[in-house]
Amino acid sequence: MSTSRRSLVVAALTTLTLAVSLTGCSGGPIGGGEPLKAEDSPLSKYLSVLYSQTGFPLDGTKEEQEAFYNEQQKKVEEFVATCMTKEGFEYVPNTTSGGVVITSEDDNPWKPDDREWVSKYGYGAVDYPGRDEQPQATEPPKDPNQVYVEGLPQAEQQAYYETLYGKSSDQPTDDGEAAQYDWKNAGCMGAAQHEIYGDNVFDQGDHKPLMDALNKFYETMQNDPSFTEIDGEWSACMTEAGHDGFAKQQDAQNSIYTLINEYYEKNQPADGQVDQNFGTPKDPEFAKIAQTELPLALADLDCREKTDYRQRQLRAQFALEEQFITDHKEELDALKASAGQGKGQGR
Repeated sequence: MSTSRRSLVVAALTTLTLAVSLTGCSGGPIGGGEPLKAEDSPLSKYLSVLYSQTGFPLDGTKEEQEAFYNEQQKKVEEFVATCMTKEGFEYVPNTTSGGVVITSEDDNPWKPDDREWVSKYGYGAVDYPGRDEQPQATEPPKDPNQVYVEGLPQAEQQAYYETLYGKSSDQPTDDGEAAQYDWKNAGCMGAAQHEIYGDNVFDQGDHKPLMDALNKFYETMQNDPSFTEIDGEWSACMTEAGHDGFAKQQDAQNSIYTLINEYYEKNQPADGQVDQNFGTPKDPEFAKIAQTELPLALADLDCREKTDYRQRQLRAQFALEEQFITDHKEELDALKASAGQGKGQGR
């Protein structure tokens, strides 16, 4: 079975989420004033038209956004049912799976810029919210077509799935790359997703240079002198606090995960019999890592606050994004125009 292609909305969100992941949560700026937020990103705002052109309620509530996605999925399934019927198979629209749940910052238990949270969890490496919670056992959603398919002879079952998803191809291209997704080869499901979501402009060859430039921009952004200066001040603060050897803020957190990796390498039982406390705070040797983690994370937080780290990063990021928009305005406008010509208009 082929992997379902995501909609334009999801693709755009995935691309722009990189900017948010680089900055994390944003605290208030030193000296007062309205704090910047990750969602103030100039690139995100510039490309927000990609969302609106699909009918996605960008400024809607979580419930409205979830309803939009689920309505789109319902239309996909209805199209699939029509397509499969034309091909001689029965198909009941499967609306019991694929539902979207959108979470907000309020739902996120990870609060790495909150002093109380950091005092308890540090970086959330040794201990973290929900560690001891047992996952609730849930019944997987039932496919309304399962009984029908299982009643088909083996050869017809294969034909059913090939009609639904297309013939699977694990063969790489001549240059060793994975085969490019093509909805035309993805059966009724591919045709349905193309009909409802339209072309994914990010996958179109005309926009590859822009996508490459955008990826390189986010990959190299923190090498800019403006970021180096912020990290330099943070590093000096950490050294003064007794935690030297960290050139970048991420290095401090990574040092704890290095200790955890060493713990697993050193203590992995040779007989394969793993103690239930292995790798948990109930194991004294593992818990000892927290004695390094908590004071380090608190010093890190102190230095981020003293240097106005988050806000300065956002200001630096946004300035670089503005320059990127200026340098690539023609290509960005072409991308927006292509999105406007596509389908996926919430029909």
